[in-house]
Amino acid sequence: MMRIIGLALVSLFMISCSTTKKSSEVDVDKVSNEAFKKEKPLLFGASNDYYAGSMAVENPALQDETIDRLSSDELSKIDPKGDELLGLAITCAQGDEKNAAKLIDDLYQKYQNFPSYWTQVANCYLKQNQNRKALLFYNKALELSSSYAPALNNIGILYYREGQTQKALVAFEKANAKARFAKTPRLNLAKLYLSYGLADHARPIISGLANQTPNDSDLIVTLANVSFVKGDYQEALKQFFRLDQKLWSQADIGLNVSYALYKIGKQKDASNVLSRISKPKNSLLKNYYEEVKNIVGE
Repeated sequence: MMRIIGLALVSLFMISCSTTKKSSEVDVDKVSNEAFKKEKPLLFGASNDYYAGSMAVENPALQDETIDRLSSDELSKIDPKGDELLGLAITCAQGDEKNAAKLIDDLYQKYQNFPSYWTQVANCYLKQNQNRKALLFYNKALELSSSYAPALNNIGILYYREGQTQKALVAFEKANAKARFAKTPRLNLAKLYLSYGLADHARPIISGLANQTPNDSDLIVTLANVSFVKGDYQEALKQFFRLDQKLWSQADIGLNVSYALYKIGKQKDASNVLSRISKPKNSLLKNYYEEVKNIVGE
């Protein structure tokens, strides 16, 4: 079977894939010295760990755990309503580095005992591609709570981005073990299994998540890819056809649709789908695009 290159791991728990400038770095010493003059630190409670998730969004499966899959329009509509750490997460996700640095300073004294605070600080650095600093603050979160799943999950994201997939796997498995009901580590773990072609490992995880939110497009794509990896192209297409076909123009989706159509004997349809996909810039997807193009033609 053809090797799948187009499977993309979703970055979760408020981690953004975009890159921002490095002009506003947080002075950790300054944070510590100034913040001691401020209010008394709050005690961390487990209830401080989830988002309301009440807004209608395109992909709702994980909206109570992460804002990372929200579009810029969806992100702009969120009202933190006094949730200061959510406000920090939104500011970082929007790439507002200057205000994020100020919020990190301002919130330190109150939230220094919250692993979620340190995880948000790390997320801001990860968004800036400052992985060493991000890892430092994820580990700070784990010092406060060794079982804190968001930090473990995001360390997995960090390692995955660095190409250290074995370390990423260990981190996702730890996050999943520490928070059995958390959906985000399970989705990341399933996608990593799938990237290795381990469809039988990924299927029960994805099926369970999809049963809870059957119309989430990311889960539909992942279910389709499970069948695609196993060579069940009819079942893969059954899932792909549940999507808005505008999504087929995305190379990481449309290439698998095109190839699956080709494999069931619908070469004209396969060529039509391929013709609507722009040649991707990502090197792996670019290679896959050329491979499918050579087989399917246009």
